[in-house]
Amino acid sequence: MVKVVNAGSLLQEKIDNGFTREAKVYLGTRQENAKMSNPRTAPIDLVVGNNKVTVGGITYKVGAKSWKNSEARFQLQKDLKSLQDRLQNAATATDAATLAEYFAKVFIDVQRQAEEKADYSASIYNVMSREDAGEVTYLRDLLPYTGKEKVISGENDSVPLIEQNLAKIEQIKLSIKAFGWKDSIKNLVFSPINVLERVTDAASTIHVDSRNDDIIGKIVRISDWPAAQTVPASTAGESYHVKVYNTFENALKKLADLKHPLTDRLLSKFGVFAGGVKILCHPSDLWTIQRIVNGGLDKILGIQQMTQALPFSEIIAYGGGHMDGMEWGNETLNLPGVKQGECYVFLPNPLGGFVLDKRPLTLETGSGSVLQLSTEERAWYRINGLFHKWFLGGADSDGKAGTGCIVKVTLPK
Repeated sequence: MVKVVNAGSLLQEKIDNGFTREAKVYLGTRQENAKMSNPRTAPIDLVVGNNKVTVGGITYKVGAKSWKNSEARFQLQKDLKSLQDRLQNAATATDAATLAEYFAKVFIDVQRQAEEKADYSASIYNVMSREDAGEVTYLRDLLPYTGKEKVISGENDSVPLIEQNLAKIEQIKLSIKAFGWKDSIKNLVFSPINVLERVTDAASTIHVDSRNDDIIGKIVRISDWPAAQTVPASTAGESYHVKVYNTFENALKKLADLKHPLTDRLLSKFGVFAGGVKILCHPSDLWTIQRIVNGGLDKILGIQQMTQALPFSEIIAYGGGHMDGMEWGNETLNLPGVKQGECYVFLPNPLGGFVLDKRPLTLETGSGSVLQLSTEERAWYRINGLFHKWFLGGADSDGKAGTGCIVKVTLPK
């Protein structure tokens, strides 16, 4: 059975794998952090058992399907309220370690809410995290090494060495992406918890919408797909469902005929091709596609027709961002998803698209230091870069014709 990927399945996968994150408070401004290879983090004082320990971040596990109404979130809110009280009642200057703990726990709340809102990045591209990444990172530094075993005499001859894959001079350029809330640390600390809840909820939604738009938005905004990556609706078949089945068969053949620009090999020669191909579609087309690619067709002459399941591994249904179409100032937010009646068939192979995360969603505040109690505005930001060319192939503005890891499909009407 083809797996349907959604917020619930992604979250369950993290729970099953014991997925953990680390909440850190980074020192310095976002401009400094974009260039820094050895990031500085604020020390956080925690009580573990009966002992006080100083750590560079708070590690936590994604351990429950529901966060908003969970006991863990209730306890986190109690901790935040306690930290607020300590900061409000401080007789001396603000304790840096307490403020760092406060913001680290705000981050945990934002990220745990984001976990429940389906970030599809890792289902489509290769997502890598490297705090030491430079503003410009060469792709060769991220790719697996290559090598070959040879027969040798064993008498003073050299063995063939594992080598770095040069990948020409392809680069990932990092950028800073940010949004803010016009308020001060002072107001945040003195605000009721429910105000903080609304801020963290908005932050998590904006973050997930932006990450999905980085990839899916890039795909669906392409208007001129080359013929080598375009699959028209099939007209062959006795019924609509048979035509859909034949359309996806044609899509697999079209995808198999594409070459990867680095290796110049047909995608069909990659070991993950059989059973590793995925579908990106509109939610209203999901149920029809799911049933048909699993081999279930409609009734013909009163008999339920079954045929061989197609070798797809996952289906992602994405109709747009959570905030798509919402008003923001004088602007209507545009976070498009897949159009109804269209879909994309793709192979997320190890040499496809890349997301390089240098800094996760981070709160910068104060004047030059994240730990200063300031009345200035503050911003959420992240630092990352994307590489689309190998995945999009000929559909990319800088891509090579006849290459790529994705084809656009038009469904029969």
